Amino acid sequence: MILLYFIIFILLALVFILSVRMMALSRSVNLLTEELDMILSEESNVLLTTSSGERSVKKLVERINVELKKLLKIKSQYSKGILDLKCSAENVAHDIRTPLTAIKGYVDLLEKEEISSDGRKYLEIIKDRVEYMKALTDELFLSLSMKNRGIKTLEEIDAKSILEEALVSYYSEFQKKNIEPEIVLPENRVRIKGDEKALYRVYLNIITNALKYGEDFKVEMNEKGDTVFSNYSPSLDSVDVNRLLDRYYTISDAKASSGIGLSISKEIIEEMGGELRVKLEENRLYISLSFQR
Repeated sequence: MILLYFIIFILLALVFILSVRMMALSRSVNLLTEELDMILSEESNVLLTTSSGERSVKKLVERINVELKKLLKIKSQYSKGILDLKCSAENVAHDIRTPLTAIKGYVDLLEKEEISSDGRKYLEIIKDRVEYMKALTDELFLSLSMKNRGIKTLEEIDAKSILEEALVSYYSEFQKKNIEPEIVLPENRVRIKGDEKALYRVYLNIITNALKYGEDFKVEMNEKGDTVFSNYSPSLDSVDVNRLLDRYYTISDAKASSGIGLSISKEIIEEMGGELRVKLEENRLYISLSFQR
C-alpha cells in the first residue's frame, strides 16, 4: 500500500513538473512570437533573444535568427536598390527637363518668325507635345524628389501665408486665362502641423490642375486650415475624377496632364497626417484638404 502511495506521489510530482515546464514553454513561445512580430513590423535589425533554459527553445531561436539575418540582408539590399533606382530616375528626369526647356525656347522664337500656315500648324503641334512632356517630367521630378527627401518632422506652420504665396505666383497665369479667382481666407494666421515646402508644392499642384481643367477658380480656407479648391470643369466626368489621383492617368481632353501632381500631393498630405479628397458635383470639381492640428 505504501508503495502504491509512493508511486502516485511520484506521478503527481512528475505531472506538476511537466505542467510547470509546459507553462514556461508556452510563455517563452508567446514572448518569442511578440518579439518576432515587433522585429518584422518595425523593420528592426535586432535578433530574437530568450531567457528560457529549454534546449529546444534555444535551438529554435538560433534557427530563426539565422533566417532573420538572411531576411534582413535581403531587405537592406532591396531598400538600397529602391533608393538607387529613385535617384537614377530623378537624375534622368532632371536631364530630360533641360533639353525640353531649350526646345520650348526655340519653339517660342520660331513663333515670332514668318512661317506658312501649315508650318504654324505643325509648330503648334510641336509646342503642345513639348509642353506635355515638360509637364510630365516636371511632375515626375517632383514626385521622385519628394519621395527621396520625405517629411522628417512636422512643425507648426502658417497654412494661410503659404497658400497666399502660391496664389500670388500664379497671378499671371490667371490673367492669361481671364480667370478672376474667388478667394476666401480667414483674417488671422492659420496654424497647422506640417512641412512648409511640401505644403507649398501641394498648393501649386492643385492650382496648376485647376488652370488645366477649369474655367474658373475658387478657394476657401477656414480657421482650422481645412481648405476646399473648386473650379467648373465640364470636360471631366465621374470616371476621370475617380482616377484623378492615380499616377500617370491622363485626362484625354486636358493638355499636358499626367496625374502625378495630385497623386504625390495626396501622399504628401497623408504624410502630414491629413487627407486629400476629390469629388465632382454638377460639373464642378472639388479638391478638399484637411490637416492634423
